[in-house]
Amino acid sequence: NDKERFEEIDFIKIILKEKGKENIISKLFHQLIPKSTVIILEFKNEILISVSDKRTDKEKIILGEVFNSNWIDIENKMLDELDYKKLNSTNLKLFYENIIEKVRIINLSRELNYKNSIKSENIDLLEELNKEIEELKLLRKKETQINRVAEIQTKLLKKIEKRNKILRKE
Repeated sequence: NDKERFEEIDFIKIILKEKGKENIISKLFHQLIPKSTVIILEFKNEILISVSDKRTDKEKIILGEVFNSNWIDIENKMLDELDYKKLNSTNLKLFYENIIEKVRIINLSRELNYKNSIKSENIDLLEELNKEIEELKLLRKKETQINRVAEIQTKLLKKIEKRNKILRKE
């Protein structure tokens, strides 16, 4: 449609001299390039994969969320998830969305120290639960009243159990 155009997907490899500016670099490239873009940042024997949701609106690029993987060793088995044969190549839109999904799965697996691959339908839920868990941890740390700390801790444990239950089903 007019808001999304998938005529091609650009793959850009950038070799870095040092770590630290990868989020700024990836966001800048995503803002400048109107097409769907996979940016691979390389530093020594590690890579970071960056993809984003973007659409064009009257010759203007509207950048959605940028998904950056963590730094991954080139030999890591998680990168097998990005093998072309494992991606949906029906059309370029599905192919690119599948790459985004795989980057999110790699991040979640790494965050949760989870060895198996996370199911696609659970990505949004697990990311949301992780976000809520981190917010509750911060809230618990700041709280001074013992009864409120106990209440926050109970909520936190329920969220963690819910997340673990989802991971056990996989």
